[in-house]
Amino acid sequence: MDTDLETFLRNIAWLRESRGISKRRMCRLLHIGVATLDTIERCELPPQLTIDVAFYIYREFHVPPAELFRRRLWEQR
Repeated sequence: MDTDLETFLRNIAWLRESRGISKRRMCRLLHIGVATLDTIERCELPPQLTIDVAFYIYREFHVPPAELFRRRLWEQR
């Protein structure tokens, strides 16, 4: 079973892929580097990742931070 953190990381990857957003653009939207996004998309926690990313996602994709950790977006759409 997925942990909340795994759900969060998978949701980030799903949001990018489902909307056809390039890695470069997603990095700009989330204020992170490509290496950080690559780590996220491997479902690994980058050491430099901050909670700010959840709020950038809310601003850009209108998904509340708590939902990123609880809901498996890739299963619900």
